[in-house]
Amino acid sequence: MQADALAALHEAAFGDPRAHGWGREEFARALNDPLYVVQQSEDAYALARVVADSAELILIATRPNARRRGAARAILNALEAALFAKGATTLFAEVESTNSAALALYGSEGFSETGLRRGYYGPERDAITLEKPLKS
Repeated sequence: MQADALAALHEAAFGDPRAHGWGREEFARALNDPLYVVQQSEDAYALARVVADSAELILIATRPNARRRGAARAILNALEAALFAKGATTLFAEVESTNSAALALYGSEGFSETGLRRGYYGPERDAITLEKPLKS
């Protein structure tokens, strides 16, 4: 089942099987919700929610042994195409300000910084908000 595969990949990427509040049940609900779009490969997945013409990147993860090999970039590009096909024209994301790998990926993929949420992930753990226009 796809929810099991997503939960296993999530645990491989983040360690804690409930990291970020996502486990098998949450993935199963998302897969059955028409607002969610999921792209998955053997080594990575990306999950977004679409409302009207906007999409929000909820999660993106890559197996540790596949990092720095283009898996996240490929899955993000596939997600963007699927979101555009679903009518989204803008993709929003947020990332912890210390996550340099994610910030580098998003920057190289055309995201621009739109704001800062101080303490969003906890004390001294800020979130950077990002936005990218989607095109065919």
